[in-house]
Amino acid sequence: MLKVTMPSPEPIASTFPVAFCKGCGKSVVTCVALDDDGAERRMCAHCDAPIAVDIEWISATELESTGYYIGTPTAPRAGGCGGGCSSGACGTRKQH
Repeated sequence: MLKVTMPSPEPIASTFPVAFCKGCGKSVVTCVALDDDGAERRMCAHCDAPIAVDIEWISATELESTGYYIGTPTAPRAGGCGGGCSSGACGTRKQH
């Protein structure tokens, strides 16, 4: 029988480009998009607004401290998200 061993997890050594987005009102991950002339432009990864300020390259740990999550998802918590689902006040459900 073939025994397969999983490699041990390595720490994330990558850095991530972040900058303040005026549209979102907070520091966000940025991405690169091409404009109509083929020039690279830095954009907000959430609202696609152009980023006009200098970007900062931060570690995965620093990125997680801003609210992003990197790594294996954790198990869901019992009782829902804490948004009032059990009382009928879930903040993610469409109100009719």
